[in-house]
Amino acid sequence: MGESDLPLQVLEFISKNSLGKDNSGRVFLSKTVVDENIIRFINQSLGRDEDQEGWIDLKDKDSLTHIIIKLIEEHLSIEDLSEVLNWVQFEYLCAKILEFNEFDCKLHYRFKEAGKRFEIDILAYRNGLILAADVKHWSARQGKRSLLVKYAEKQDARIKMLVQSKKFREDYTNLPVKQITPLIITWYDERIQFHNMVPIVPVYKLNNFLNNIEMYDLKIYSLNRVVENE
Repeated sequence: MGESDLPLQVLEFISKNSLGKDNSGRVFLSKTVVDENIIRFINQSLGRDEDQEGWIDLKDKDSLTHIIIKLIEEHLSIEDLSEVLNWVQFEYLCAKILEFNEFDCKLHYRFKEAGKRFEIDILAYRNGLILAADVKHWSARQGKRSLLVKYAEKQDARIKMLVQSKKFREDYTNLPVKQITPLIITWYDERIQFHNMVPIVPVYKLNNFLNNIEMYDLKIYSLNRVVENE
């Protein structure tokens, strides 16, 4: 097995052992039945001894997320990866990337405002900053590129409701919240882009975006003033 082919081989191994309806996802990593390079790649992803043989649950979200992040680092196609993760696992992957960057995450944050119910896929807090993320498990190359603008506008409107929400203010009253920023995360394999200062970030560039977030001119909301930067 060529080294350049290894990430795709790992992805195919995961797909074969985790997507079947009647398959538990538990696989015994033995060199007699699994290529040793795949075993080594998976063990590296999980922080285990590289030559360790043993059970792995490929439907366990923590284990799968660590392997997927390793595959992203190895530049495996985002479109290929999307075939393995369903939307729930994709949300979890995005949350884990945020947590790896020292954000504290809440998934599926629900609140009421102006007589309506709202939900934020991920609320991520770090050092006074809250990223309110809407996660889209599809590729813009599937004919949905035009929807990015629509979803950015919807998320922006949703955050305007969030900062006025009594529940949100109570939940974050003990934290020094300085900035709330709407964010769209997508599978789309493209450059980071913006619509009305709302960032639209492909997942494979999310880590880079978080590491350089101070460089971007972002839409900013606060608890004291509804809109600070518009």
